[in-house]
Amino acid sequence: MKQTFKLHKYLSEHIIEGSPKVSIYMPTHRSMPDAKQDPILFKNYVQQAERELEQNYNRRQWQPLIESLEQLNEDPDFWIHSTDALAILADETGVETFRLEQSIPGKVVTGKHFDLIPLLRYYDTIYSGYLVDIGRDRVNLYRVNQNGAEQVEEEDLIKSFPELYDDLDAEPRMHAGGTRADLSVMHGNKAKPELVEKDRIKYFRYIDEQLRKYITKDTPVIIAGTTENVAEYKSLAKGDFYTEQSIDQPFESIEQQQQPERLREILRPRYRERIKKQLEEFGYLTSQDKTVAGIEKVSEQAEQHRISTLFINSDYEPDDRGQLNNIIDRVIGSGGDVIILSDDKVDDNIAATLRY
Repeated sequence: MKQTFKLHKYLSEHIIEGSPKVSIYMPTHRSMPDAKQDPILFKNYVQQAERELEQNYNRRQWQPLIESLEQLNEDPDFWIHSTDALAILADETGVETFRLEQSIPGKVVTGKHFDLIPLLRYYDTIYSGYLVDIGRDRVNLYRVNQNGAEQVEEEDLIKSFPELYDDLDAEPRMHAGGTRADLSVMHGNKAKPELVEKDRIKYFRYIDEQLRKYITKDTPVIIAGTTENVAEYKSLAKGDFYTEQSIDQPFESIEQQQQPERLREILRPRYRERIKKQLEEFGYLTSQDKTVAGIEKVSEQAEQHRISTLFINSDYEPDDRGQLNNIIDRVIGSGGDVIILSDDKVDDNIAATLRY
């Protein structure tokens, strides 16, 4: 979902060395009356953060940060649409929030670096991608992961759709936002089936073409729709990012609570396969002397911006947290990838492949 992208964008733009940083993780509740306790718990976490900052930083450095967190807590709209957990990163530049779809243990961490491992573990494990829900006369694009789906609001994929039919009157055929078109209306009530089918093929090819501009090669894209539409679309599509499995049912017709299960069936095996390939590559590069292991050696390479992919075991030593977060800052800041391993492991709890 888009929060995955928001996290990496935020970290790449807001890593300011020396400024105090606060990381808050807390479970939240989706419904009343349990949700009433969420603002109270958050207030307690903010007070804990203030006590810790007061011991280690000048008030001028942390007071605006705490005030921003207090203002967030007092905003009633913020607590309306809760999920299962909340992660908050705050520093002198502002506050960034992440709503998570599975519960995580609550904690507060203050210091020179954000505590990113819980967030990275969450996003890496759920494994995100896209889903394109295709109908005969409409398309919806979703960011998806193993916990659910979020419709893409920007509509970059289909905002130019009217240009496909610039020889026709746009008014009667386009619905809200330019996202839906009734092909039979476009050609009139007496349209020939072959004419409608010709435009449908043009429409499907256009979607595939735009997706190839919009989505990177390594990002999985699930196709959903009726069996007929999925089969026809796949026969025309040229993108190499589509998953082999599809959902032979319009995605919007699936009950929301059932959507995660359908997505997990497709995404979880791909996640495991991705980790397997990355560790195989790590093994090969180790034989080429292009990897390092151990926190001190990895830290040295991170300082020189030489890390391509960083692997951290999820059961790392708690005493190493500060140094690990420093390494993560360096790796993300230099464009590297960070992978938190839950099942497979690397030696010495941390290892990395190097740039050459």
